[in-house]
Amino acid sequence: MIIPGLLQTADYARTLDRTYFQNDTDSELDRRVEVRMRRQAVVLRNRKPANAFVVLHEAAIRTRVGDRRIMPAQLRHLAHLAAGHVGVRDSKHPSGPALVFAPVDWDVFEAAVRSGAFDS
Repeated sequence: MIIPGLLQTADYARTLDRTYFQNDTDSELDRRVEVRMRRQAVVLRNRKPANAFVVLHEAAIRTRVGDRRIMPAQLRHLAHLAAGHVGVRDSKHPSGPALVFAPVDWDVFEAAVRSGAFDS
């Protein structure tokens, strides 16, 4: 399970693409990530932002992608999105409340990710 492209940071996306498109050149990978970031900009723009409703499987936020720097940044990005125009919900309870975490909760979760608590 991975976080959908519309919600990915550039580093998270690049790490996935290096894994799944091993024969692509660096410029091809960069182009793919750039296109993904442009799509994301539609949701994040200040003027007339798009609204998005996303249901994430818990495994998508627990699966570490890349090194210990990439996943915490990705989780912070999700928290930022959830505070704006993107509603993030757990797939186990898609009709339940949006996932809302206080900064201290994200800090605890990020520390667990960095420590390898979710490594499989």
